[in-house]
Amino acid sequence: MKIPAAIMMLAVSLTVAGCQSTKIKANKLPKGVKVSKSVEVPNTTQIAYYLPKSATEHRFYLDNWNVWVEPGKGLKNGVEAAVKAYFPNALAFDPKSDTQVGLLIDMEPKWSFDSGDAVMTMKYRVLDANQKVIREGEKEYDNAIGNISSNTAFYNASLRATQLILVDVLNKLQPTATKFAAELALADVNTNDLVNLEKPVSTGTGFYINENGQLLTAAHVLDNCLVTKMKLGDEMQQVSITAKSALLDLAVIDSHQQVEQHLPFRIDGKFHLGETVTNVGYPLQGLLAASPNLTRGNISSKTALKGAMGSSSSRRQFSLAQVAGLLFLRAVNY
Repeated sequence: MKIPAAIMMLAVSLTVAGCQSTKIKANKLPKGVKVSKSVEVPNTTQIAYYLPKSATEHRFYLDNWNVWVEPGKGLKNGVEAAVKAYFPNALAFDPKSDTQVGLLIDMEPKWSFDSGDAVMTMKYRVLDANQKVIREGEKEYDNAIGNISSNTAFYNASLRATQLILVDVLNKLQPTATKFAAELALADVNTNDLVNLEKPVSTGTGFYINENGQLLTAAHVLDNCLVTKMKLGDEMQQVSITAKSALLDLAVIDSHQQVEQHLPFRIDGKFHLGETVTNVGYPLQGLLAASPNLTRGNISSKTALKGAMGSSSSRRQFSLAQVAGLLFLRAVNY
């Protein structure tokens, strides 16, 4: 969902100073699009819908115009408004919720730009209570960007694309609360069926830290991820998050398998100024060759900025070492 700045600047160069767009009413369909009279509207079927979190939080800054552009906010609000207009009891997918639904709509949004228009292309799949795909397709709608700082174009394009999806669902499946009884608990949904595993939101490098198969990686790699997998050689494996610290930007994930080789922690936890450090990773995955990159350096400082939460000079209740100890409590066995 990241939009190349050059494309975006080209798209808005003639429209950024345009007049304010008007938000479309959620219960007003495009011309020529109708819901069958035999279908109940608003519909009482209990449904949930899934949007990738990374897509709903996407934003970027245009230096030339000094504005923040938030297509993610427009997407989230546009989809929610459209869904609520036709399914008042609908809710956004929550993998921790025990709420039961009769239908689950899995959405995969994609932005593109054409001659000053914001184009929303939305692939979708509809799953029943047995997690069987009973309807799928793709809808698209474009809206003139106008004043880009208002994000109205993103809202309108998202709302319209969602309306087209909902009309298809209503007309083809003719759902009722009886026909699609709420029997699927959101917590029981196989999240692997919702995400696009061929296009990961983020990638990072991890290493084994004990013989139990737990790994250490950067916490930001796991942000916005509904499914986390590790690749070892050519094999993909499901992993679970054991511990995570935004303060340290570190996370421990569990591969649930024993390993012969791992990198142990120092028992005393001490390090020395000038010590050699070796960094091994896989940066720019998908662009660079699938082989590790190695960089050598040294510890240039033992402290961070004054007052920083991760700095040893910061006077807080928990020191950096204590926080690290809490984080690795479940991950390290001496």
